[in-house]
Amino acid sequence: METQPLSPIAGRYRVEAHQPVDGAGGGLPAFAVTNLEHGREKLIAIQMLRRLPARAGAIAALGRPIDHLMHPVAHGAAPGPDGHVENFILCPAPPGPSLARAPHTWSEAALLDLLLRPAAQVLHALHDIGLTHRAIRPDNVFAAAPGQKITLGCAWASPPASLQPALFEPPGVAMCVASGRGEGCFADDIYALGALMVTLAAGASPLAGLDDATIIRRKLELGSYAALLGDHRLPPALADLARGMLAEDPEHRPGAALLMDPVAARTRRVAARPARRAQRRFRFGDPPPADDIARIHDPNAGTISDARQLAYELATHPLPGLAALRDGSVGSWLRRGLGDSGLAARIDEAMRPQGGDAEDTQTASLALLRVVAVLDPLAPVAWEGIAILPDGIGPALAAALDIDRTTIGKLERLIAAEAISAWGQAREDRCDAGLLRIAARQLRAVQRQRGAGGAGLNDDAARLAYRLNPMLPCASPLVAGHLVLRLADLLPALNANRSGFAASRPIDAHVCAFVAARAERRLDSDLAAITATDADAEGALAQLSLLAHIQAIFSPQPQPGLALWLVERSLALGQLWRRRDRQAQFAVQIRALAEIGLFGPMLALVEDPTSRAADRNEARQAEAALRRIDADLAQLRTGSQERAMFSVQLGQEVAAGIGLALLAAVLTVQALS
Repeated sequence: METQPLSPIAGRYRVEAHQPVDGAGGGLPAFAVTNLEHGREKLIAIQMLRRLPARAGAIAALGRPIDHLMHPVAHGAAPGPDGHVENFILCPAPPGPSLARAPHTWSEAALLDLLLRPAAQVLHALHDIGLTHRAIRPDNVFAAAPGQKITLGCAWASPPASLQPALFEPPGVAMCVASGRGEGCFADDIYALGALMVTLAAGASPLAGLDDATIIRRKLELGSYAALLGDHRLPPALADLARGMLAEDPEHRPGAALLMDPVAARTRRVAARPARRAQRRFRFGDPPPADDIARIHDPNAGTISDARQLAYELATHPLPGLAALRDGSVGSWLRRGLGDSGLAARIDEAMRPQGGDAEDTQTASLALLRVVAVLDPLAPVAWEGIAILPDGIGPALAAALDIDRTTIGKLERLIAAEAISAWGQAREDRCDAGLLRIAARQLRAVQRQRGAGGAGLNDDAARLAYRLNPMLPCASPLVAGHLVLRLADLLPALNANRSGFAASRPIDAHVCAFVAARAERRLDSDLAAITATDADAEGALAQLSLLAHIQAIFSPQPQPGLALWLVERSLALGQLWRRRDRQAQFAVQIRALAEIGLFGPMLALVEDPTSRAADRNEARQAEAALRRIDADLAQLRTGSQERAMFSVQLGQEVAAGIGLALLAAVLTVQALS
């Protein structure tokens, strides 16, 4: 596999992949950076993981520095620690270790002056440009030393909240697949900041060390504030702030601008109606194993006392949940146990089939989705046992691509059913249902653009993932070791990898999906013509045509290695000519052009109308001559049979005549004697 030297990022920054900076990337690898123009600002390079696409919109929007934030300075490709080309985001280096590396209990004054105010200033600045941070956690918040103000770490190198522990996310977000949590809302950052503040004030959280499902259940059972604090007590001012910041309803949390003045923020108290709880707890399906209950010391594990807990259990256990809904046990508990007949009636309405067979899998999944949304309007889209937010579908597809086929299948069915539209309609007072309906239809339209890539080379999930994630590199093994983010990067990467993959054609399902997503509709005719049959001359011609058009539009540099690769794996191209001498002449000419590395002249040779027309005419003439010869041979075969029959008949007649003559002679002799 060949490698090509890369230019410094932004023309001035070199990533020192042999100098890791431990703990600076908030869970992602980080490395030192050399500024070739001798700038004073100390930078680090945070490596993006290929399956976790970076936040392209946030990177583009952050055009100016923000105090107390590791903002993106530049991004680009550079050799990683294993020598392969990777994508990096350059940020200011953190001022010191993360709070996870320097744990201590913070005082009230330190929390207000050193954590809350500077973090609120950052969030307010992000809010002004329409961005969320979504990565506030101890290992991504830094301070030069105790007594110094904090700096929020980089949050742009991976999907929003994808690295967040469940402890620092609201229950409805924490239950989503990690890469599918979406950009979220500004109140989600306030919640994460409140959770961090409570953790630092108490010295530790009673939820630390528990699995995500247990943390979510505890928060739903006790409320986020009580679950995070446990037996610890906060000073009254901090307690009031924390309760507001950890409010279950995001609309009840204070904004970043208000938190810059903690005194004013403390006076903002929103009275939230407590959730109605049942005297008799409810459980459906099989109870959890006894050792699990003992492990978390919770005798109520797996049982339900209010509507939000019921929504969570239905979302995470869809099959027993649907059975409990259909047999009436859920409705009975809502009416008798919870005492909410109105909610039970809405659940009954949500369960009614809407335009489909009640036994159909998609209809059942949509019914359960609506039920969960009715029970808990703060819950995400619940589909076949996974939870996701609408703008998290793209990153979730990317994270599961070629790794988790089960999740890919669920996401494909979610898109095909326009599930996010049904989710929006079930909670219209919490979202813009019209926008969600448009988004659902657009996703389905992209999914239904079948045929790009032909038989065996069509991958709807990959095409969707590339379309929805502009910073997702091509995952084809044919470009392994290279970073292919744009169509201009594709041909050079394939050219460099010729020796390692010479046994296959240079276009596979991932390459087709990547081209279909990045070129939009310009190359659809070429993609649709490609087939997976190596011996098919038209399929080989379609691959040549696609490469020629990519080179002409996006990457005009010669690629001799790739051209020879295609020629060697596309011997069927010679079958486009019928005459043996033309085939031999074509093989010499196409190889000579391939050594130059330009696909346009190669395509012109293959599609030469004069030569192809002459070959077709000669083939027709040869076929006509062959037909005439066959007819003559057939006639000869027919004529020889007729002559044989005539000869036999004539012989018989001659023999009879001779016989009669002899007989007459004998009779004459006898008569004379």
